[in-house]
Amino acid sequence: MSGGGNGNGGGSALAAVGGEGAGSVMDQMMKLFEPPGGYATDKEAAELHPYFKRPGRGHNHDSCDSCREGGALICCDSCPASFHLQCHDPPLEDEDIPEGDWICIKCYAAKPESQKK
Repeated sequence: MSGGGNGNGGGSALAAVGGEGAGSVMDQMMKLFEPPGGYATDKEAAELHPYFKRPGRGHNHDSCDSCREGGALICCDSCPASFHLQCHDPPLEDEDIPEGDWICIKCYAAKPESQKK
């Protein structure tokens, strides 16, 4: 007799995916959705991705460090701080924005006197 009954010889679809003793249904689903090569740990991701190799760049705050609101922000190139021009102390004007790197007043104050321009 042919047919796809649920007898002892047929097995279930989940058993076919995970095999014998594959764990819970959630474990099997997670295995199905796992990226090729498996999930990287936080430490592995930090070591592999160039985003994490550039401290002070690429991971600034998404809101102003002064007022905690979003919007058009200027980002410090030495720390994760971001500011609205008017929220920085002292407030900045459009002409104060440099072509290259910019550092906030806190980072500027932390620099040795010999490195301040």
